[in-house]
Amino acid sequence: MMSTAERSTELPRSIPIEPSREYGESEPNEFDYRPVPVLAPVSLCLGLVAAVGMLGLLGLAIPLLGTILGGVCLRQILRSNGEYGGFVPAVVGFGLSAVFLLFGTVFHAHAFATEVPEGYERVNFTQDISKKEFVVAQGQLAPHPDVAALDGRKIFLKGYMFPQFTTEKLKGFVFVRDSGDCCFGGNPPLTDMINVAMTNSKTADYSSGLVSVAGTFHVNDPRTGAEMTPVYELEADHVERSRTPFR
Repeated sequence: MMSTAERSTELPRSIPIEPSREYGESEPNEFDYRPVPVLAPVSLCLGLVAAVGMLGLLGLAIPLLGTILGGVCLRQILRSNGEYGGFVPAVVGFGLSAVFLLFGTVFHAHAFATEVPEGYERVNFTQDISKKEFVVAQGQLAPHPDVAALDGRKIFLKGYMFPQFTTEKLKGFVFVRDSGDCCFGGNPPLTDMINVAMTNSKTADYSSGLVSVAGTFHVNDPRTGAEMTPVYELEADHVERSRTPFR
């Protein structure tokens, strides 16, 4: 047995003491910073707003740009052998842009293919009517043969409603080919105007944007036309704000 005196003289075992750390000194970390290409956040931002591509044709430029820049950014990151970060935002931006680009394109294509009512043929107001100026036949002013061929046919075309004092429940209105004629005054040429008369007790409300009209087309004698009195007429049974910007 060890005596009390011997116990008191026994040295305590040494306890390892960590070196003191000065105040404010932080723990060492192994975080390895990797630079993020500027295209990564740009691609993400474009992807987040890419839904505007569903609203109009021009809006498709945003998801298209996002898809291109996102693809370039991903290629840059994957080829960097781990030197660049930002893979996740680049993937998200690229994916959102690609999805909205696809759905937006399909949506607008479907709208264009189905906007013409059954039994009507699509006619371009500018190319098929407005640019076909009157001709002189046997010394007399006459409609262009291509426009005359549309007489009595059911057509679908797009243009703008000429402003009137009344804006609701219109039984008829003057239809012009572009917004310059309807919104900025002036007297459009006779070939740029169509007198629209609603049929079957239908009415239409004024719209300042692009409008689609469908009905039976008629051509009158140009010699009877006076200023702001259209030579062309359309018995319309379908008027609506245009679903697409395509003519």
